[in-house]
Amino acid sequence: MKRKVAWALAAVMVAVSAAMGGTVPARADVNPYITEGTHHVNGRDWRTTCEPYSQTTRCRTEIKATQVSEVGGRFVVRTGWYFNNLTYLPSSRSLWKKNPLGSTGTFTGADGRTWSTVCDTAETGRNGCRTYAEARVIEPYQVNGVWHYKWVTRSIFNNIVQFTVAPVVKPSAPPVTTASVTLPDAKLRECINVSLRKPITSAIPVKVAATITDLDCTESKVSNLTGLEQFKNLETLYLDFNQISNLAPLRGLSKLQNLSLAGNAISDLRPLGPLTGLLSLDVSDNRIVDASPVRTLTSLELLSLSTNQVRNVAPVTGLIALTFLDLSENDISDVSGLRALTRLEGLSMAFTSVDSLAPLAGMKKLGFLDVTNAQISDVSALTSLTALEALFLDGNSVEDVTDLAGLKKLSMLSLSGNGITDVAPLAKLVNLEWLMLAINDITVVKPLATLPKLHILGLWDNPILDRASLDPLVARGCMVMFDEPDDQDDSWLPGIQAVSQMPARR
Repeated sequence: MKRKVAWALAAVMVAVSAAMGGTVPARADVNPYITEGTHHVNGRDWRTTCEPYSQTTRCRTEIKATQVSEVGGRFVVRTGWYFNNLTYLPSSRSLWKKNPLGSTGTFTGADGRTWSTVCDTAETGRNGCRTYAEARVIEPYQVNGVWHYKWVTRSIFNNIVQFTVAPVVKPSAPPVTTASVTLPDAKLRECINVSLRKPITSAIPVKVAATITDLDCTESKVSNLTGLEQFKNLETLYLDFNQISNLAPLRGLSKLQNLSLAGNAISDLRPLGPLTGLLSLDVSDNRIVDASPVRTLTSLELLSLSTNQVRNVAPVTGLIALTFLDLSENDISDVSGLRALTRLEGLSMAFTSVDSLAPLAGMKKLGFLDVTNAQISDVSALTSLTALEALFLDGNSVEDVTDLAGLKKLSMLSLSGNGITDVAPLAKLVNLEWLMLAINDITVVKPLATLPKLHILGLWDNPILDRASLDPLVARGCMVMFDEPDDQDDSWLPGIQAVSQMPARR
């Protein structure tokens, strides 16, 4: 069976950032909507830039928040600066007479969306208007304790127009600086300028570089990181899916906590050795053979080495703070050194040559385990892992599932492509909601009819003799699949498939 479920971290789900809904700050000494610079107001960080606009001044405000976005068909959790609203500083009401942003009403914008404006209300105050735009946003929802994401249409706060009641006071100009960062890679310069809302070819002053704490240059065609060494205060850096091979410019970024470099051409991790403050690191889908430089990163809580050429897991065995580890799609067979990682909550060893689960027996906090397409036949070591909620063992040589009967918290279990004949022990897993048993040797499925919470059951490619015994499941709405679903049908996939890469540190 094709592997249709990517590694997901079942315990880590996040809500869409309040920034998408236009957060309104509480009363404070500084009004972040009209004051240039970075401010801490109402427990949140705000960043504002202002520029001339027609006969007034327009200020753009961003808020630092955690947000869910869709990248390459996957929902991805990111922390950074996100748009909050635009504010047009006080100007004569007559200037807005023909502009729908300056009078109460509803209109259709050039983008085809519905916009609505309210003016001079208790919400806007006298001599002011607020405009809301119809937008498609990602919204989390929960079904049976499992988080999902969906696209919805909402009316989102977009801008404020202020009318003059006193002389207009324009914000002071930012200080002039001459020293600029040297960035040979035009695409890197462009990405940074886009994040600063500046023309893409603008020079970036050294003083400005020192103010940047979060940078996302995912899929930006960046190949040369020279110049990033000047961004001394970076805490979060996303450089996924670029053309990067040399990490030397990152060596001195001692404040980095979250670093994502998935999908590049990296083979040498040595420049990351000094970054001992890192909490999360994703170097999946690169060319890494030697992972030994990660030994020094003892603060790491999240680590992905997926889809590389790593054979030796020894470098990670001392990272005892790890809670999530992805070793999938490497040429790994011996994981005995993982015994010390007792804080792990999520572990993937899918598509490896691992043949024993014994080293996992002490991982009492493990809630997610993926050992798809390995060489497992004995699951007795899992009997002590009573915190498990999601377990994937597709494509192994498991025949006896008796040792899984005590894993009462399991809500997701995938055992397709094994040699299972007897499913009676699974009838004790009363919290199961999603169960895959395709491509086995099962003839009797009646024991599964008693599972009270089951709503997805895959049984294709089995010599089943008592299909009718599952009629009660079907009658109460459970999707029972005796035939393999079409490749275009994803309705049977588990809810957690939305989060399919290492989560951002929040």
